[in-house]
Amino acid sequence: MALYELLRPSMRLWHARLLAQALSVPQPSGPPRSAVDRGAVDRVLLVGNGPLHGWGVVSHDVSAVGHLSRTLTTVTGRETVVDYVGDERMTTATSLEWLGERAGDGYDVVVVVLSMNDALRLTPVDRFAHHYGRLVQRLVADLDPRAEVVLMTLPNVSRYALVHGWAGAVAARHAQRLSKQVRRTADGLDRVRVVDAPFEHFKADRPHGSSEFYADWANQAAVTIVPLLEKVREVKPATPDERPERSALVQAATATPDPALVRISQQAKERFGVAIAGVSLADGDRIAVAAQTGGAPASMPRSLMYCGSVFGTDAPVVIPDRSLDPRYRDSELIDLLGTPFYTGLPLHAADGSVVGAFCVLDTVTHNEDFVPVTELAPFAAQAEMELQRIASSAAPLVETSRTSAS
Repeated sequence: MALYELLRPSMRLWHARLLAQALSVPQPSGPPRSAVDRGAVDRVLLVGNGPLHGWGVVSHDVSAVGHLSRTLTTVTGRETVVDYVGDERMTTATSLEWLGERAGDGYDVVVVVLSMNDALRLTPVDRFAHHYGRLVQRLVADLDPRAEVVLMTLPNVSRYALVHGWAGAVAARHAQRLSKQVRRTADGLDRVRVVDAPFEHFKADRPHGSSEFYADWANQAAVTIVPLLEKVREVKPATPDERPERSALVQAATATPDPALVRISQQAKERFGVAIAGVSLADGDRIAVAAQTGGAPASMPRSLMYCGSVFGTDAPVVIPDRSLDPRYRDSELIDLLGTPFYTGLPLHAADGSVVGAFCVLDTVTHNEDFVPVTELAPFAAQAEMELQRIASSAAPLVETSRTSAS
């Protein structure tokens, strides 16, 4: 163990404060995917965080996702779909849950950028190597045998605005050691290659990131990705964009924040004095956040977050202290969110099926009756009515869009 790793407890406290500060930094909302027509396309999946997260911009259209789609389309002359799986709270330990079944969705190239969190939290090198290796093994197993995988070394974490001082220097040193493990992971794997992370040019007046920053990142990444796409196209014909359609409700409720859901969430937060209140929706193996008052990711693995239990039981779920709950005490995502207390109620569609949850979370533990279910129920009822209104309005629009596309 390197001597600096004795600082691990202090670095994890510092990282928690950094995430809290980051809540004031602009970041994208809406689906993390490029908007293209559903014709025959090249398909690229980005997995990870850091430059992929989109700090400093409010739309994925001007983050790495959108810029890379446009750059690849321009260079190859073929339309390119780019999807993103990840969040700044994603770590190598939770990467398989974040990936889910996405590798089987027909991608031509997958680009992995993991993980600034592991550098900042001084994740032990052997633990990082184990989980990183599992992720790459899953990708190789699930992807089309003609697809390619690109592993990027960790970015220079000390160049990021919130990462500075002695802690930034320590994290940067640890990132170099983790990058060596990234290189070792690719040894002997024919369809896996390692490239250095693009050099990052931050603007003085936009130190967290900007559209220009992500355009430059995309241009550098394209140098590696374009030849791989051409190689794949020689042996694998382009196919239509077959990304699974999200439900009409999820599409409509997550496209832009619904004012009524935001208002109900804010009222619940103030009523119970908690850190976060919000509305989550079942989205396959994901949880999609339709409204919230805190800084939870817009999309999360269903298996790692409390609301998944509400979806599965169609009943209220109360977790006074997640460290005492075997389902969630080891969830690194909840650890990074810092929300050990949870109370959630199911939300239903007009046909009675469970479509989501109305929930409150707090940064400290409480007694089981801190948020009485009977008092949370009226807020859930309002949210349920609003979701049913959104669903009834959205379904005809989605059907019209599908008909036009066909």
